[in-house]
Amino acid sequence: MLVNQTAFQWNHFKADNLIVFEETSELSAFNWTQITLVSAPLFYPGLRFMTWTSSKIKAGLWVQAQIRTCDLNCIPLMVRHKGDPDSGAIVLKLDRGAEGCSVLSQVRDLDGNPGWMYGGGGELISDSDAESYIKRQIGRDPDLWVVEIEDPQKRYELDGKIV
Repeated sequence: MLVNQTAFQWNHFKADNLIVFEETSELSAFNWTQITLVSAPLFYPGLRFMTWTSSKIKAGLWVQAQIRTCDLNCIPLMVRHKGDPDSGAIVLKLDRGAEGCSVLSQVRDLDGNPGWMYGGGGELISDSDAESYIKRQIGRDPDLWVVEIEDPQKRYELDGKIV
């Protein structure tokens, strides 16, 4: 990952794979306060998943990070609907193969931290129920991002808690 070093004051320390960056410039396209690194699966033992805990990351940047992370970890991902790159809501469809699908909407908890909420009626739903839920959500919000991840082996890790 390339980061403009002039835009950040690097307060870097390692504690259980945790790296903290504090931004000192307002010229950046996003503000992040923490990146959590979680060990990657299978083929790339040195690779890490990235998750942000800042509430100020732009939707388009989050989607790009997920594309890159899934690509490097050999997890198929498709952007099904492009929304507003700055502030669009995000719906994530996790295709679990024969088990069904999970549809998650990005939400904020009471403290403003990002999290995920099941949509469409439950943790695992049929593909047709997932598609009808996504279609309704796009009809309500044309700025919505829809990201589909095929992950029957459950290797993909969400970047927030399920609320």
